Amino acid sequence: MPVQKFHKKVGLVDDHQLFRKGIAELVNSFPQFYVSFEASHGEELQKMLSPLNLPHLIIMDVNMPNMDGFKTMLWLKEHFPDIPVLALSMMDDEQSIVRMLKSGVKGYLLKDAHPSELLNAMNTISDNGFYYTDFVTGRLINSLNENDSSKKQHQQLTEREIQFLCLCCSEYSYKEIADKLYISPRTADGYRDKLFEKLNIKSRVGLVLFAIRNGLFKL
Repeated sequence: MPVQKFHKKVGLVDDHQLFRKGIAELVNSFPQFYVSFEASHGEELQKMLSPLNLPHLIIMDVNMPNMDGFKTMLWLKEHFPDIPVLALSMMDDEQSIVRMLKSGVKGYLLKDAHPSELLNAMNTISDNGFYYTDFVTGRLINSLNENDSSKKQHQQLTEREIQFLCLCCSEYSYKEIADKLYISPRTADGYRDKLFEKLNIKSRVGLVLFAIRNGLFKL
């Protein structure tokens, strides 16, 4: 059956072939999308992309051999920055999510997500440019869209809190951040909890997104 013109091309990048084939079958069952190519890792993706044959969306794992999701995102940001990427991974730790967000992914889903959530993420990224679940952002996305509110929150922060916030955008653990600021881990926890309270944020990912949105940290 010929592919209809309004269908959007999707590239899949995942080293687990059985899982990838299942996702490909699922994506092809969605009426508005079809899989145009599959790759096992970033190096294979590089060989498949060309200016004349670009997908509308890439669904990509994070933990892959040869060239993982982090390195692949850096390469995509340099060579094809306009291709939106949806991360689909088993990695649910904050550091991995923060790194992928900083690298420019437009959405992050866990592999145990329901098929309807995958379709919703794909449609939302196509229509709005990004998709983040409550798991990733909590209620932060809505609050960040309120620029006036964000500015007021920004102005309430002390210089020390801003320093702590910017370090949260790094890969340092909270203990390492404490060492950088020459404070105790307990004091660092106090800064974190105070920022959570002031900014109405519940996770480190939320702190990172707030810092990026308000120009406190640049990618």
